[in-house]
Amino acid sequence: MIGRLRIMALPVLFVMLAVGIAALAGKSSPVAAATTLCKAAIVIDRSGSVGDTNLNTEQQQIKNLFAPAPRGIDDPNIQLAFWSFSSTIYTNGVNYDAPFNGFVSSQGGNVGAFNTNLDSIVTEGGTNYEQGFGYHQGVLNSQPGISDVIKNANIIVFMTDGVPNTPGTGDNNATARNAARAAVLKHKAAGKLIAGGIIGDVSQGSLDFVINGNDNDKTNIFHVSSDYTDLTTQLKSIIGQQCSLLIPTVTKHYSLLPMVTTSDRVASGLSTATFSYDVNNSSKTDVSDASDWSVKQLIVDKGQSVAPLYFGNNAYQDNYSCAKLVALVNDNATCTDVAGGQGRSFSPGDTSLNAEAQSATTLTVDDSWPIGTKVCFVLTLAQPTDNPYSPTDRYSRAACLAVGKRPTVQVQGGDLRVGRHFVTDPLASSTDSSGSPNLSPGVSTSVTPKADGRTYGSWVEYGVLAPGPIVGFASLSGLQGGNPSNDQASWSKLTFANSNNQYGFYTPDDSGEGTIPDVASAVLAGRDVTKDLTGVDTVSFNGNGVQSGLYQKSTGNLSIEDSVIAQGKTLVVNVPDGTVTINGNIGYDNGPYTDISQIPQMVIIAKRIEIAPSVVNVSAWLIANSAEDGIISTCNDPGTLTIQMCNQQLTINGPVMANHLQLRRTGGAGVGDAAGDAAEIINLPVNSYLWSQSAGHSDIKAETSFTTELPPYF
Repeated sequence: MIGRLRIMALPVLFVMLAVGIAALAGKSSPVAAATTLCKAAIVIDRSGSVGDTNLNTEQQQIKNLFAPAPRGIDDPNIQLAFWSFSSTIYTNGVNYDAPFNGFVSSQGGNVGAFNTNLDSIVTEGGTNYEQGFGYHQGVLNSQPGISDVIKNANIIVFMTDGVPNTPGTGDNNATARNAARAAVLKHKAAGKLIAGGIIGDVSQGSLDFVINGNDNDKTNIFHVSSDYTDLTTQLKSIIGQQCSLLIPTVTKHYSLLPMVTTSDRVASGLSTATFSYDVNNSSKTDVSDASDWSVKQLIVDKGQSVAPLYFGNNAYQDNYSCAKLVALVNDNATCTDVAGGQGRSFSPGDTSLNAEAQSATTLTVDDSWPIGTKVCFVLTLAQPTDNPYSPTDRYSRAACLAVGKRPTVQVQGGDLRVGRHFVTDPLASSTDSSGSPNLSPGVSTSVTPKADGRTYGSWVEYGVLAPGPIVGFASLSGLQGGNPSNDQASWSKLTFANSNNQYGFYTPDDSGEGTIPDVASAVLAGRDVTKDLTGVDTVSFNGNGVQSGLYQKSTGNLSIEDSVIAQGKTLVVNVPDGTVTINGNIGYDNGPYTDISQIPQMVIIAKRIEIAPSVVNVSAWLIANSAEDGIISTCNDPGTLTIQMCNQQLTINGPVMANHLQLRRTGGAGVGDAAGDAAEIINLPVNSYLWSQSAGHSDIKAETSFTTELPPYF
């Protein structure tokens, strides 16, 4: 506690079980065989360290035992009584175990006097374990009423939040411990079962000794939270377990498995995810007893893994709580109830709770949720098996989704064509190695609806063509700045072919798309090697001192650092059997130019081209034309993508030609005015057209003879 030094012994609650400790260990007991009614006495520590707040909670938690099942015990064969103790100075005629109350049915009914006596407890004094077990200086309490309660108890449940300090002097003194141990041995000799509950984080060595004869023997010892809020559950469990040894029962055999599933793993924008809740009853014949159920929602902070909430290879955990779930994720989460019900029975097989858990079956995510947040749902059952007392509180493995975003790409100044192959490559087979048909290449991207009523996604400025389906990708800049419609027909005006109510399918197979022009051969033709880069790992191209021409590395890899290509320079980098890694921005001198030959240009030809995550601008032709690889990757960070990785927008100014284009940037797709920002912009600028006509020679000039203003598209 803050601002208060607690030096008094803390309260303890003992429950005495009158069939002998052998029965607790699973051994037969003559008392157990003869008993048909279980009488459990709850022993309440009322020493001063409990305090009024905890006492009030404790009293209410004990009253809950009389509630209908499954919350309470609710068993006609179980009766409950209580007595209380602290460190009462004994004089003849004093009942040191008062207030107390005799046995009443756990099904409630006539519990008025029980509750009145329970409410009359006041906390004061120290902690005398011996008196808590109904003895003083080795003599059983013989005061009227209480002596019959002690003698008739089958089970004694003793609870404390402290250590014995009376008789004798000081906490855990030998006199106090030995006196309490002697009392326990007398109860066990009389055939009673005894269990002990320790409150909070108090050392339990003395309680272990008093009940079991050893400071480290924790048999029949249970723990209660420091605020007593789980006391009902703990008492119901311990009393139920021990009474089950005494009372013959009609046995059902079943186990309930709670399950939460979702097909959604990421939600973004204004999207809705769905969850399903089911309970499987393992029995083929038995309907389960009534059980309370609930759905817990955990909101987990970004950056925190939710893997522990999947319980490894286990489908559930028993005796669980929200606090334990939050602890699994390092307290980086909140846990709340979002649905639930009471007294639900489950037939054999699977039962859906979706209708009853309706409020928890959908989750709508909008821009108010921080990206990276995880939202998880867990289904719980208070009584998951045919044993009504243990286990309790079965928690399903969590089903989680991440609040994310869908990065987009924009192709400006040209078309997007998918499914073609380089003219130097053989045409891909129409079947794979097993003889199954290869799927025709297509375009599939995701769109994101936003709260502003617009839909955002990837788009190309002009047309898009593919032999396979085109899904979620806009043509004619249809999703630029968002589109008020989420209907693909509204933003697919230049998506070619389209058939059978699907978009795409420009040709029956990729042979009809034609080939990717052999630009590499055309650019390399007639060029002598200006500089052989054999043995060179890193280069940069800056300033007028850089010579135009072909820079070649026949084997091995090459890195290009920050470069600004000077006016009038044409640079061709050829690494036919290696990887070119672009580690720095590549730009062109801004001019002004008076002749087409002054337009700078860089062409990069390689087996594979990778771009570092810190690079934001690449002004170059990128050609990965290897049949063995042919990959262009916009971010070469090899890890699993998150919003912390590859999150800078990348602009490529120049044609992009590859067998495989890996778009790995995660930037853009923000909120508000940034909703339409792209992760990658691939732009085919006019200077690429002009340079390709002159190929760096000055005998071609571009002259403006007249100007006509036209609409953007005509």
